[in-house]
Amino acid sequence: MDLRGRHPALPRLAHRHGSGRALVGAAPVLLRVGVLALVLFPGAFGLHYLVDGAEYGSWLYGD
Repeated sequence: MDLRGRHPALPRLAHRHGSGRALVGAAPVLLRVGVLALVLFPGAFGLHYLVDGAEYGSWLYGD
């Protein structure tokens, strides 16, 4: 679909900001989200096993 006739700035923006530029902008954000997920999710699963194996009467066991 050709959008050049609908808005005067579209040909310049499409030429200047291609899909490669969007990938370069999104890559650091996706990397940070991935690293955060790698840190938080295993910790949550490990916490589950720690609480599940807590002895009766310990502060992890609860009331």
